[in-house]
Amino acid sequence: MQYPAFTAQNVTSLRLEAQQKGLFLPVSESTAALEQTELLHGREIKNRKVMQITFVSDATEQGAPTEATVQRYAAAASSSAGMVWSEPIAICPEGRMDKAQLCLTQETLPAFTAMVSAMRQAAQNQGEAAPILIAVLDHAGRYAMIPQPVDRCPVLSHESAALISDETLSKLIVTVGETARLAEQAGFDGIAIHAAHRNLFSESLAAFSRDGVFGGDFEDRTRFLRDCFTAASLTVNNSFLCIRLNLYDGIPQPHGWGMAFEDAYAPDLSEPSLLLRVLHELYDVTLVSCEAGDPHYNPYVQCPVEGDNLPEHPLVGISRLCTCTAMIDSALQQNVKLILPNCSYLQQLAPHLGAGMIAEEFASFAVL
Repeated sequence: MQYPAFTAQNVTSLRLEAQQKGLFLPVSESTAALEQTELLHGREIKNRKVMQITFVSDATEQGAPTEATVQRYAAAASSSAGMVWSEPIAICPEGRMDKAQLCLTQETLPAFTAMVSAMRQAAQNQGEAAPILIAVLDHAGRYAMIPQPVDRCPVLSHESAALISDETLSKLIVTVGETARLAEQAGFDGIAIHAAHRNLFSESLAAFSRDGVFGGDFEDRTRFLRDCFTAASLTVNNSFLCIRLNLYDGIPQPHGWGMAFEDAYAPDLSEPSLLLRVLHELYDVTLVSCEAGDPHYNPYVQCPVEGDNLPEHPLVGISRLCTCTAMIDSALQQNVKLILPNCSYLQQLAPHLGAGMIAEEFASFAVL
């Protein structure tokens, strides 16, 4: 079905459209909540606006930032955002989605260090306080140049590719620790593990049918990610750890993370909430960039595009994002700060949704 283009012109019309569809969209007339400061691991963040830099294939063959990369990142740092998250940075060459994806290694470290320095200088040149800078550590998994799926999932691509071995996963845990150390040396304030959009870290959480120590029950399915956080925590000193996490995949069971077994497409946040509680208690993870879906399989879940043939109205997916973010239990939200994903479909009204979620204490930050 092809849905009409977004037509709401103001908060009132958006609120009315949401009410008519029975959707949860806590939009606010004022965007003042976005300008509030916040403290995070002893660092003051100048506002609640987050920029997540878009993946662009402009790195060198070794994965180092090019001049074009530095220009993009400097522009992001000189924006009004209080926090800037990098695009996914591969932890190893074989984990890249393509040959021009950023990859942080000992060889490329000097270029990353220069890029972070350029970001801070760009903010200073604008007379702005430097944003908090987050390095997002990634492994593309089944979407790497040589696909490395963690488990079988018939609705996703590369189903016939050989599964990544337990031995390789164990080696990657060490690599995560080393890459986290390099990210701190480069000057990033925070280091996030990218467990979203069915990449390697994300898919490991849904490895229900995988044999061995990295699949099966909750403890084994979360083992790889937990061990990666252990490795990172042992190698960094001043940088804090955080996560970019799919709250739900939008993939029916028995293959979806954060999905209910009794309703094929209904989210169930019991496991994501439990994982966040564990990560907070063991690794002091207090910042979570909430994500959903798999852009290769169901991009409409998080990033609906006007005019696309979608299985649901775009506002339904956005409401589901807001609902799932708000469903993280209040006790956990006292300790963990949630970032509402980008809702660019709403165009100029997206800041009003972000401000509404923050004002109602369903989230602490919003991607704009």
